Amino acid sequence: RSSLKALVTIMSGCNNFCSYCIVPYVRGREKSRAAGSVLDEIRALAACGCSEVTLVGQNVNSYNSEGLDFAGLLEGVDAIDDLLRIRYITSHPRDANERHLDAVANLKKVCDHFHLPAQSGSDIVLKRMNRGYDRRRYLDLVGGIRERMPDATLTTDLIVGFPGETDQDFAATRRLSRPHPEPENASKATARSQPELRWATPEASKIAPSTSADTDPAHDDTVAGRRAAFGAECGRSDDVGRRHDAGARGGRLTQETPPRYPCVARFAHGSLPPFRVTELPYGCG
Repeated sequence: RSSLKALVTIMSGCNNFCSYCIVPYVRGREKSRAAGSVLDEIRALAACGCSEVTLVGQNVNSYNSEGLDFAGLLEGVDAIDDLLRIRYITSHPRDANERHLDAVANLKKVCDHFHLPAQSGSDIVLKRMNRGYDRRRYLDLVGGIRERMPDATLTTDLIVGFPGETDQDFAATRRLSRPHPEPENASKATARSQPELRWATPEASKIAPSTSADTDPAHDDTVAGRRAAFGAECGRSDDVGRRHDAGARGGRLTQETPPRYPCVARFAHGSLPPFRVTELPYGCG
């Protein structure tokens, strides 16, 4: 926590039981924090000069307390005086809904950034992961975001080398991270290698052990190559020419991109100075 930014936990645990994830077993089932407690904490932070809060939960879309869903909580936080920005992490594509998208689009203080971990672009792999959605559902969600907020930033997580992943599965994931030929524009992707599950969860044990390739050097080379392929494809060249507001302490843009801009000392501490991106440093596009 800094004097200007704070993380505020709104819930703990998870009910999704993805096959590769141990969170439900170590943190338990979902439990939402009382809305009144969350709002009181944020009011106190704002009164002390905090201008930006990030609402934190394993799956914030599942938040539900005192008659408020996540969209309702965003509305309550947005109404707090002296607060300038609201962020949240993490969303689950299975539970993201129209109310969530409408809230981000309509509330002035909520940053137009969506972190939606796709994990894979292959329906076969998504089913094996027990993610609860398919590629079409994910693309429809992205389409709903683009319809409401054409300039919103989407970020994602992608697992490369999941047990049983074929070249065709990987190609589907790779296409998901590109703006073309499909209408998804996952502007920033984090590719994680997972050549083995170590069978830590009951869901993982349902995947045949023969799909694990942790002893195959050729598989390791394939995974490394697949991860490297994303590095040259995920950039921020679409930021050039846009006008942004950014926190003067080297903070992120409303769309989440970490900016690099000169003369920060000329801005008032804690302000949101407007600026326009004219070029990107080498390797950032």
